[in-house]
Amino acid sequence: MFDSALDDWEMFTIRLLSESYRVPPEVTRRIAAAWTRTTKAADFAEAWDPRRTDAIAEVLASVTAPTLVLHRDRDGYYSTLIDGSRIASLIPGGTFCAVPGMENFPYTDEPEHIVAEVVRFLDTDADLDGAPLVDDAGASHEHGLSARELDVLALVAEGLTDSQIAARLSVQPSTVARHVHNLLSKRGLANRTQLAAWAHRSGLTNGASAGTTHLN
Repeated sequence: MFDSALDDWEMFTIRLLSESYRVPPEVTRRIAAAWTRTTKAADFAEAWDPRRTDAIAEVLASVTAPTLVLHRDRDGYYSTLIDGSRIASLIPGGTFCAVPGMENFPYTDEPEHIVAEVVRFLDTDADLDGAPLVDDAGASHEHGLSARELDVLALVAEGLTDSQIAARLSVQPSTVARHVHNLLSKRGLANRTQLAAWAHRSGLTNGASAGTTHLN
């Protein structure tokens, strides 16, 4: 099918949209017209030929940002060519999620599932999770806690609830609860009272208002 793009670019775009993406006829005509006007067939074929998928393995391995890979669970097109879970596995720390539907376009075919997964992923503070606090000398914090965990710990030591901490840090209560759980697990403690006592003994409550220090 991709080879046919070089033979008849306009027909290829119409066929791709109508057969693979199941786009309505009127939308197909508008998108096809834009594609053929702004994109060269040769460039499209080289960029999207699924036979080139393995060539990106090295690039994926170099990705450092938290990454969410979404794949429709009834996608009859890409499911036969690209394994979304494999793509996610090639990205360090990549997260894979199969969502209901068969359309590739995220804004069609039950988009609420796409939105829910993206919001859930962004709500994890993944950009700060696991990243150790580094001081001016470049050394990781001696207790092995991330910047956000230190923020949460200081506010737990103040006696704030998850909801209060969430409001202070502009995150969801579920995010705070997860950080508290991680802190308890890391220190082998049973409850918030023990966690607060340890924070005070360790001198980690100085300037508790630092809860806003690491937000940006």
